[in-house]
Amino acid sequence: MKSLSEIGFTHSPVAQLLVDPQNDTALSMNHEARRLLKLETSQSDVIRVSDLFSPSYIQLLLFTEEALCQGKAWSNELLVRSNHEELKVEASARSVNRDDKALIHLCIQDANTLKNKRARAEAQHHYHSGLGHWNRVAKVFREFERENQLILDAAGEGIYGVDTEGVTTFINPAAERILGYKAKELAGKNMHLVIHHSHCDGTHFGVHDCPIYQAFRDGIVRNIDNDIFWTKSGKALNVEYTSTPIKDNGKIVGAVVIFRDVTQKIKDKERLVSALKEVERL
Repeated sequence: MKSLSEIGFTHSPVAQLLVDPQNDTALSMNHEARRLLKLETSQSDVIRVSDLFSPSYIQLLLFTEEALCQGKAWSNELLVRSNHEELKVEASARSVNRDDKALIHLCIQDANTLKNKRARAEAQHHYHSGLGHWNRVAKVFREFERENQLILDAAGEGIYGVDTEGVTTFINPAAERILGYKAKELAGKNMHLVIHHSHCDGTHFGVHDCPIYQAFRDGIVRNIDNDIFWTKSGKALNVEYTSTPIKDNGKIVGAVVIFRDVTQKIKDKERLVSALKEVERL
């Protein structure tokens, strides 16, 4: 009856070999090793380790020497011959003694497969971290919106919130009316790219130059009295606005922007200036 260690070796999901470095032979290998190296399960011929690792023989010698001298070794520079193809592997080894003979317990894994698994794990980690961050930010803005619902609904000025990526978190009825967008059309979209993307002459307005972005990057309130927002119909709208950073536990999580349409105000000012010049001329 096989021991648990023998069963673990045979059926391990990691390719494993028991190597006799002095005689350059693989004394035994498990099912996964035969699969990885594309060897027949029934194959009983003596397998030379140097033949398996022939594409990286020098690295194999250094790796083996390290395992015997230090008791263990690791390498990601080894190549194995797998059915006339070269396969890069990550290898770990530990020296073991059997009948006063130094052997090496060797584990190898496909390096590309490991790389892909690690990339997926890292992406998954970033996704969950980002999801948790987004949930906290969304909660802050939901609480802000709930606590100020009456003000948001009654205000004549347009009000909207953005997170630190510029993504819209909420928009009040006045902002819908002024811009011509429904809240659901802007929710989850980058507000700058929708309404603040260009100057009046049509030249591009980069996010790094946007005072709204600057407010939630340096934590300083921005008051702008002459700027352009673009409506859904494509009309350039003269606006003045205040961008106020929003913090959660001392950390900036976005900004609330209060803006008003000053198109008529500018026209009235221009007419007044024109009238004064006419009076002066007369």
